[in-house]
Amino acid sequence: MRLRGKRAVVTGGSDGIGLAIAEAFLHEGADVLIVGRDAGKLDTARHKLTALGSNGMVAYCRPISPPAPASQRSSSR
Repeated sequence: MRLRGKRAVVTGGSDGIGLAIAEAFLHEGADVLIVGRDAGKLDTARHKLTALGSNGMVAYCRPISPPAPASQRSSSR
C-alpha cells in the first residue's frame, strides 16, 4: 500500500500494458483514472478494475481530427 492517498492517470489503460499498470497501482493503494479511445474496452477494464476493489474513475477520450491543411482553410478573415 505504498501509493495510498496518491492518484495516477494511465493513458491506454483499457488493455495490455496500460491495464496491467492500472492494476498494479490499485494493488499499491492508488486511486486510478484510466483513459483510452475505445469506449467498449474502457467499460470492460472498468468492470475488471472494480472487481479488484477499485474506486477509480474511467474516462473516454475520442480521437480528434487533425486540423485541415492551410490550403483547404477558408481565407475569410
